[in-house]
Amino acid sequence: MRLANSPHYGIRTGVHSAERAVILLGLSTVRGLAAAAASTLLTDEVTLGPDDYWAHAVTVAASTSVAGRALGLPENESFTVGLLHDIGTALFHRSDPATYDDLIANLGDQPLAEAERATYGLTHEEAGAIALEAWQFPDPFVRAVRRHHEPVVATTTLAQAIMLGEAIAEQIEPMHAPEGSRSLPHLLGELGLPVSQRTELLLQAKRSVSSVTEFFGDVA
Repeated sequence: MRLANSPHYGIRTGVHSAERAVILLGLSTVRGLAAAAASTLLTDEVTLGPDDYWAHAVTVAASTSVAGRALGLPENESFTVGLLHDIGTALFHRSDPATYDDLIANLGDQPLAEAERATYGLTHEEAGAIALEAWQFPDPFVRAVRRHHEPVVATTTLAQAIMLGEAIAEQIEPMHAPEGSRSLPHLLGELGLPVSQRTELLLQAKRSVSSVTEFFGDVA
């Protein structure tokens, strides 16, 4: 109900029942919040995940909702997959924080996926997809999380929304994540969107981030 009443949804009359909130948010968003809560991602624990994990997740979620709309996808589904796109990273860190922190600190020029596979036998994209599949998320969500670092032309539209959301988020709140992010102008071209749309996307995403953080609280 707090999220449904946030400025992100702009309901002037207010939402006063859980049933109405579920209808407004959509089942995918409610399921995403439940998954985040079950994974202890909705806590005030400052050591949750690697540095900047939570700020990155929330900023990408808000930005991916804007990116999804530009790609013709439902906004609530885009928001949810953006929130959970790196959940495998949080699960790695939750299971063995010292080892994962050491992995990041000593990454050097080695690709993150390569280091994760050497340490855990799989990447954070694969771990996140396995978790979402176990939690019975729809297949498009599972595939998007698994494939959001693949070449643009070889992946799904929902995964492309994550890519675009990450590129937008990096312009709003640079995280300099070890996995890197694509150049926003180059990515817009790959997706067949006009580069001139960059400014409007950033403005929309900044508004979205601002309104969503009123629900999630300070993510810095």
